[in-house]
Amino acid sequence: MERLFEIDLKDYKETDKVFKRPSARAIILLQDKIALVYSKKEKYFKFPGGGIHADEDQKEALIREVREEVGMVVIPDSIREFGSVLRRQKGNVDEDTMFEQENFYYLCDVEDIIVSQELDEYEDEAGFELRIVTIDEAMAVNAAYETDDAFNRVMIKRELRVLGLIKDAVNAEKALYSDIASASEWESVKPVTKGWSYDKKFLIKTGQGERLLLRVSDIDRYDDKKKEYEIITKYATLGIPMSEPREFGTCNGGKSVYMILSWVDGEDLESVLPGLSEKEQYMLGRQAGEILKKIHSVPVDEGDRPKGTKKERKLMQLSKYEESSLRISGDEVAVQYVKDNIDKIWSVPAVYQHGDYHPGNLIYRADGSIGVIDFNRWEVGDPYEEFYKLESFGTELSIPYCIGQIDAYFDDDIPENFWVVNAVYVAHASLFSIKWAEQFGQKDIDGMVRRARQAFEDFDEFKTCIPKWYTDGYRKNM
Repeated sequence: MERLFEIDLKDYKETDKVFKRPSARAIILLQDKIALVYSKKEKYFKFPGGGIHADEDQKEALIREVREEVGMVVIPDSIREFGSVLRRQKGNVDEDTMFEQENFYYLCDVEDIIVSQELDEYEDEAGFELRIVTIDEAMAVNAAYETDDAFNRVMIKRELRVLGLIKDAVNAEKALYSDIASASEWESVKPVTKGWSYDKKFLIKTGQGERLLLRVSDIDRYDDKKKEYEIITKYATLGIPMSEPREFGTCNGGKSVYMILSWVDGEDLESVLPGLSEKEQYMLGRQAGEILKKIHSVPVDEGDRPKGTKKERKLMQLSKYEESSLRISGDEVAVQYVKDNIDKIWSVPAVYQHGDYHPGNLIYRADGSIGVIDFNRWEVGDPYEEFYKLESFGTELSIPYCIGQIDAYFDDDIPENFWVVNAVYVAHASLFSIKWAEQFGQKDIDGMVRRARQAFEDFDEFKTCIPKWYTDGYRKNM
């Protein structure tokens, strides 16, 4: 986590023992206000949060502390880093101790409920209560705070500085979109943090109650984003439930480019699938397959057709994996399968791809239908390439769904060459994804290694091109 600043009073001796008490603190922004702890006794504001127990990680501590101090329930998936503050000063219990505290600040969202506080004796005596105020109001109160207690004085100095940084961040964020003409009609704007994207995303609610998605990018991506908007406009003619185009232009004083799309209401399909029956999962997979087939039906403009294929690129990526220190034992079979069969990809006409088609980018709507979101990875390419993520991510959620998507896409008559080509993409992705994950750390590397091992098993060390999990039993029992 990025260090925001340090507060070091240097009022201790270098020989003092060090008492460390790391803490997690929540930044809960609610439209133009912020949720804070207010001490009725001391008359100051602080961020909800406190010490991290030995059996907790930072996020677990954050969730617990927010619930205890202000009765708010943090949405775990909404937690994202803001920054840390290191505090050092003479201990207030032992004369020969230096107090060191790394404070980890996280932005987070909360559920629309308030539960009972669970204050300890100190917090109860201080009169801790939830207050939702503007950042300026909180800063004014803390700026006026005076006390002889050195610990409280440093704490409030820290909170005041963090409030100032949040105010700057909020103002900078507003500047991104404040000059969009339709912004005057917006009732609320809330950051969207789920998913991986270079875009900054916001959920807009208009004065008429309509929900929209705002995506903002750097102006140097203007041409790419304009083309993306044009492609989304093509997809919108298909009559499928999706994020439909509404508005495109520049903002932030010409430093950014934006697009506004309709918001698809519902739940992420990836969170819904595991709780459904196998038949329901299979039928949703068939829905997804039909939708993908429609997306691929859009005629490709001649100017959008690539001059070459991805064969060279795939082999280059495979070489990067082979040359890395991340190779896994037994990978030779997958490497050789790719090299032996690479000329079989792009054997069917190129199409407009969604580019990232999996349950994480599909929405389960209230009527049981599927909506499609996040077209920002679109490209023109091999239609069969869209399926390898079923092995990478889909089978972990629902094998019936994966089977249904394949069955419906091919009208229940799957060509043999599909299986061969799909296995090439799976073998390639299984290995290169390990190298790709290196930038994110060991946890992500381990996850990709696990998926690669599973792919090796599913494809019998790539001696077969049809995965073990595929069966036509669901189709027969429809």
